Amino acid sequence: MNVLFRLLVIVSVALIPPLAVQVYNEIDARQTRDEVGKADVLRLARVVASEQKQAVEATRSLLTALAATQSAQNLDQEQCRSFFATMRRADPRYVALASFDLTGQPVCADSDPSAYPNVADRDFFKLALQDRGLVIGVYDPGGQPPARGFQIAEPFYDKTGRISGVVMACIGLDWLDAQLQQLQLPPSGTASIVDRNGTIIARRPQADRFVGQKIPEGSHAYMLSGGEGVRDSVGFDGVSRIYAYAPLPGGPDGLVASVGVEKGDFLASEIAANRRGVLAIGGGVVLALILGWISARAFVRRPVAALLEAADRWRAGNLGARVALGGGGSEFDRLGSAFNALAEDVASRAEELERRVAERTQALEEAMQTQHETQAELRRVQKMETVGRLIGGVAHDFNNLLASIVGNIELAKLKLGDGHPLTPRLDAALHSAERGARLTQHLLASARRQQLRPQLVDLNAYIRSMQDILQRLVRSDVVVETDLDPAVQPILVDHDQLEAAVLNLVLNARDAMPKGGTLRLQTRNVAFDGTAHGDDLIGDFAALTVADTGAGIPPEHLDKVFEPFFTTKEIGDGSGLGLSMVEGFLRQSGGAVEIHSAVGKGTAVTLYFPIAEAAGPEEKAGEYTGIEAGIGRILLVDDDEHVAGPLRDQLVDLGYSVMLASSGEQALTMLAEARAPIDILITDVVMPGPLNGLDLAQAVLQRLPDLPVIYITGHSEAVAGIATGQVLLKPFRRGALADAVRRALAARQTKARRTAQAASRSMSDPNR
Repeated sequence: MNVLFRLLVIVSVALIPPLAVQVYNEIDARQTRDEVGKADVLRLARVVASEQKQAVEATRSLLTALAATQSAQNLDQEQCRSFFATMRRADPRYVALASFDLTGQPVCADSDPSAYPNVADRDFFKLALQDRGLVIGVYDPGGQPPARGFQIAEPFYDKTGRISGVVMACIGLDWLDAQLQQLQLPPSGTASIVDRNGTIIARRPQADRFVGQKIPEGSHAYMLSGGEGVRDSVGFDGVSRIYAYAPLPGGPDGLVASVGVEKGDFLASEIAANRRGVLAIGGGVVLALILGWISARAFVRRPVAALLEAADRWRAGNLGARVALGGGGSEFDRLGSAFNALAEDVASRAEELERRVAERTQALEEAMQTQHETQAELRRVQKMETVGRLIGGVAHDFNNLLASIVGNIELAKLKLGDGHPLTPRLDAALHSAERGARLTQHLLASARRQQLRPQLVDLNAYIRSMQDILQRLVRSDVVVETDLDPAVQPILVDHDQLEAAVLNLVLNARDAMPKGGTLRLQTRNVAFDGTAHGDDLIGDFAALTVADTGAGIPPEHLDKVFEPFFTTKEIGDGSGLGLSMVEGFLRQSGGAVEIHSAVGKGTAVTLYFPIAEAAGPEEKAGEYTGIEAGIGRILLVDDDEHVAGPLRDQLVDLGYSVMLASSGEQALTMLAEARAPIDILITDVVMPGPLNGLDLAQAVLQRLPDLPVIYITGHSEAVAGIATGQVLLKPFRRGALADAVRRALAARQTKARRTAQAASRSMSDPNR
């Protein structure tokens, strides 16, 4: 047995006392928690008993009043019945009130006394005459008056002081059951009220199942002993519970309240605490053994080995051998110094650990502080993301429908001619389709999924140019004022979306001032350092504020005004997309929007646009001036036959030869089998199957790198993955299609001509 093992045995033996103390503490803590849990269950039973005590005391007062009435004997039969009926209706707990003479015959009742049977053999009647005080009867299933319930009775006396009868109040079991339903119990808990015969007269839950049953004889004995207590028992439903029972505090006898709680309901924390205690004990033992092993190897094995080596040398006759421990001190001194060094090292590590824990705690507190500030923004972003995905999908399908409608209308107009009587109606349908396309763009803007075309805009110049238009847009009783800071720098935004945002805000302001007012547009430069607007705005911005003096927005609506489809206007007066479109446009442009409003004073909406870093080339919209027929062979790919059919007919009408495919795989097959080369590939971007439009274009360009590609899509997000080629967003007009095809063919011809010229120069160069 080596020294390390011996030291581990010593450490293990030393751990036995503290381990035993810890185990004892855990057992004691478990017992304490068990007692606390039982005390809680007993407290619930006392609460139920106290509530029933209150009901009994209230009934005592009622019976005293009824007994006084009977003793006076100054009421005729009808007056007595009316008085009893009035008293019963005044309190919903009672289902019957009656008085009986000494033979058990009814004297007066809340209804016809003849409906009441003789009660001479009833438990409550006998007890009232015997005890000469307030008594509680037993469970009565009903069927005849007294109705279904339990009775509380007391005798009444004549003028000479002799008992002349018994007055009784029957408390309904339905009322008693309703009282139990209001009790706060664990999910598997039960509550019962038992009469002196051991019959359950109320129970929660499953009153209809258990009311009327007798409790087991063993339970009957201790529950009706007159005291209170707690016992482990198995209930009627086969579940083991802790049952606490308590009689009515201060009497009378006859009712016992019982509450049962499954151990798992109130011992869950105890079990978890015990489990943590066991883990802590086991972990402490393992950690102590590991530290003992490391310490023994570091501080004991080496000096002991040196001593053994010296002893071996002495035994071999080398008396000059010495223990090579160094330092000139004894072995114990060196061991003490080593342990001191170890203690200092452990202390320094503990201080370092405490410092790190403090730093980590501070960091966690700061993180928790910021968490509350970001939760609202996170929920809003998640909601907007969900709505955006839904809107993006709906817009894609809607654009496909509009593309089919626009294409077929234009084909119909082309076939009918300008003078046909149906042409105005087709123009109206085409106009409606274009309005649908604009509505789709508004939906995409509110979801931040539209394709923006940023241009360099002088905000002051734009507001000046719009001032006359805005004055005409609002009523004559609304004054339009401007406050333009000449130092405001240009911004880079989508001009059309900017105009839509400003018009939305102006129209909202106009509607908020039905009796007139002032509309004020103000510009200024602002700088953000990241501490405002969700810590996402940093740098220089141009601010445009649209303020009105209207009715204002209630505070409870301010957090919802930017949500899609939320509106405070009447049904039919607004779609709820205006402010959500404005916010989506600003967010997508790298800016932000904020709103301030006071009821009765007005509303101010401020748009923050990033300052343009440098003036770049303005992007021009794809305009066309005329439709010209062309020549060429086109491969058209679209999975929607309602879109592909009109599109093919339009291309054929323009003079092109068209090959139509409904999927990327079919398009590749047709391309491989084609007898003549194609001049343009026109493909939808979003298609089902292994190949979408981008994958198809990549596969085709690997074979034909100079082939022009025109992408068509109703899903604006798909445009982000397109690096080269033209894009037509559905729905588009016939002229836009013709213009895109013509530009693609012209670009290909220009590229081919330049390639030929370069090859000609290369051949004529004498140095090659």
